[in-house]
Amino acid sequence: MTGGIARKAQGNVYRALDLVTGLAVVVKQARAYVAEDADGADARDRLRNEHAVLTALDGLPGVPRALDYFRHRADEYLVTTDCGSRDLRREVHDHGPFAAMGTDRPHPSGPLAARLLRVLDGAHRRGVVVRDLKPDNVVLDAEGHCHVVDFGISARHGTGPDGSTPGYSGPVHRPGAPALPADDYHALGMTLHFAATGLDPVVLDPDPAVNRERTLACLEFAIPGPAHQQFRALIGDLTSPDPATRTAGADRLRREAGQAALQQTSNKAKLTRTGLPRREAERPSRRRPPAAPQIPADLLAEVVEHTVAVCVAEAHRIADPARADRSAVPAPVDVYGGSSGLGLELLQHLHRPGVPAAVAALADWTARQHRTLPAGLYCGRTGVDLFLTAAGAPPPHTATDLPDQRPGGGPPEADLIDGAAGTGLGHLLLARAHPAPAPAVAAAVTDAPADRHLAAATACRDQLTTGHARLTPAAAPRPGDAALTRGIAHGDAGVAHFLLAHARATGDPVSRHHAALACARLADATPALLAAATRPGASRRYGSWCRGLAGIGAVLARAAEQLSEPAHRALAERCALACLDLAPRMPLVTQCCGLAGVGDLMLELAPAAPEFHEAAGTVAALVLARSAGPAARPVFPDAGLVRQSFGHATGTPGVLAFLRRLHSPGSPPLGTLP
Repeated sequence: MTGGIARKAQGNVYRALDLVTGLAVVVKQARAYVAEDADGADARDRLRNEHAVLTALDGLPGVPRALDYFRHRADEYLVTTDCGSRDLRREVHDHGPFAAMGTDRPHPSGPLAARLLRVLDGAHRRGVVVRDLKPDNVVLDAEGHCHVVDFGISARHGTGPDGSTPGYSGPVHRPGAPALPADDYHALGMTLHFAATGLDPVVLDPDPAVNRERTLACLEFAIPGPAHQQFRALIGDLTSPDPATRTAGADRLRREAGQAALQQTSNKAKLTRTGLPRREAERPSRRRPPAAPQIPADLLAEVVEHTVAVCVAEAHRIADPARADRSAVPAPVDVYGGSSGLGLELLQHLHRPGVPAAVAALADWTARQHRTLPAGLYCGRTGVDLFLTAAGAPPPHTATDLPDQRPGGGPPEADLIDGAAGTGLGHLLLARAHPAPAPAVAAAVTDAPADRHLAAATACRDQLTTGHARLTPAAAPRPGDAALTRGIAHGDAGVAHFLLAHARATGDPVSRHHAALACARLADATPALLAAATRPGASRRYGSWCRGLAGIGAVLARAAEQLSEPAHRALAERCALACLDLAPRMPLVTQCCGLAGVGDLMLELAPAAPEFHEAAGTVAALVLARSAGPAARPVFPDAGLVRQSFGHATGTPGVLAFLRRLHSPGSPPLGTLP
C-alpha cells in the first residue's frame, strides 16, 4: 500500500504497488454487511458486479483492467490498474473549468466530450450501461487522457444493482426497469456541464424538469453568448427527458468529433503541455455575467414575503417543545447556524403578520437553552446575547469577560467569527441595542449596560492592537483557501472591519489610527488578490464573503467613506467586478461562500454608483437560478445543495437578508453598524 484514495463506510480505496511487477494498482475494499439494500445485497455484491463488468470490458481503452479479486476474512477486494491521480472534479476545482479551444471549436470540453463518448460507445457495444458517470468517476492520467472508473452499479445486458447519483444518472433512473444506453448520455451531458462551469446540477426540486431548467439557466450564465450556443444546445439534448433526443445529441457529438479529428493537426498547438482539451491561456481581468433580466419589483416582493413566511414556520418549529423532545440533536443557538441568526433576520420584518409572535417564541426558546459557548459573535455567546437583547429579552447577566487564551492554549483568537474582532463588534452592537439612560438619571448610573459593552469592545480593540489576540497562522496553502488569511471571516479584513466600527461608534482617535493602518495594509494586499482571482483556475471562493473579495471589498468600501480614502473605493469596485466575474461559477447561494455575500457587496457600493444595484439584481437572478420551486416561492439550497436549512451564514436567512436589502435598501447587513 502506498496511499489512500477514499475512506468510506462501504470500504476504503487504496493505491498500491505490485511488488513483483512494479505496476501501480488500485485496491478497492468492500466491507461485509454494509450498505445492504432491500434484497440483502451489500457492498460486496456491488464490488462483485464491478469485477464482472470490468472483465466484460477487458481491453477497452479508457477503462481500468481488473487484475485480481480476493477475499480476506469477510471483506472482499478488487485490484485494478491505476488510471491516474486526478479526477475531473479535482481538476476543475484546482485549475478552473475547461474553456473554448478557439473560434473554430466554440464549445468547452470538445475533446473531453468525444473521449468520454468513445468510452461509453465501447461499453455499450459490450452490453454494459455505465449508470454512474460523473466528475468523480472520470480520472485523468499524466497525459490528460480520461478514463471512466467505478462500475459498481453498472448494468450488463440491462440488469445490475440498483442505484444512481442525483443530478447525473438520477433523473433518468427507473428502478426495476432495464438500463438503456441513452441513460448514460444524460450523465454525460451533466458531466460536461460540470467540466464547462464547475457547477453540479441543481437537484433540490422534486421535479426533475425544474432541476434541468435551472441547470441549463446556470450554464447560460456561466458561458453566455453565441460562441457557446452550440455547446449549450448539445447539453440540452443530452439531458433531455426523451431518450430519443438524448440519442440524437450523442449522434451529433460523434459527427462533431469526427470533424474535429480532421482538424487535429491545426488544433494540436492549442493544447496545453498536459495534452488536455484545455483552458484559455489567459482570462480577461473583467468579464461580467450576461445581462440578466432584472427581477421585477413585484416578483422580488413575493419572494421576500414567501421566504419570511418559511422562516417564521421554521422559528415555530424550533421552539416547538414536542419537536425538541423528538430531536436527537438539539437545534444550535448561535448566529452562524442557529436560532439567533434566524431571529436577527426576522427582527427586520416585524411589520409583517406573524413575525412578532415567531420572534418572541424563538427568543423564549433560545433563552431557555443551556449551552457552553465561546465568547464570539457568530459562533458564540455574544451573538446569542445580541439576538435576545434586540428581541426585547436581554439576558440578566450578559458576559463581558474576554478569553485570555484559546481553548487549547496560546494567545486568544483575533478573527471575526470566533475571536476578538467579532466579540468586540458584538459588544458595539449590544451597546447600540441598549438605550442610554435619561439625562436625569445618567449621573446616578455607574454601570449602564451600554457602557459595559463599550468597555468590552475597547478591551477587544486593545487585545488586537497590542498583538495579544492573534489570527490563527496559515496552514499549508490549499487551492480552496483563496484569500483566507486576508478575508473578513478569519483574516485581516475582519480585524479592519471591527477597528473601523469601533472608531465610528466611539470617535476614539486611537481606534481611527489603527483602523487606517489596518485598511492600508489590506489595500496594499488587494491588488495581488485581484490578480490571483482572475487567473485561469482561480478558486471560486475568491468571490466569497468569508475568504474572498466580497468581504474584503465591503470593508474597503466602508473604509473609503469613513476615512475619506478614494483609493479604497476604487479597490472596492475592482473587487466587486472580480466577484461578478466569478459569480456565475459559484455554486452556493448562501451568505458565507455564496452569492448572497456577493450581492451584499454590490449593495454596499450601490448608493454612490447605481450600476451596482443593477449588478445586485443580476446576482439575485443567479440565486433564483440555483434554487428549487416556483420563481415566486423559491427554496434555497444550503451549503450541501440538497436541502434547505436555516443558519444565517449557510442557509435561507442569509439569502433573505440580501433579497430584503435589494428590495428595500437602507438597513446594513448583519454585523455592521449603521
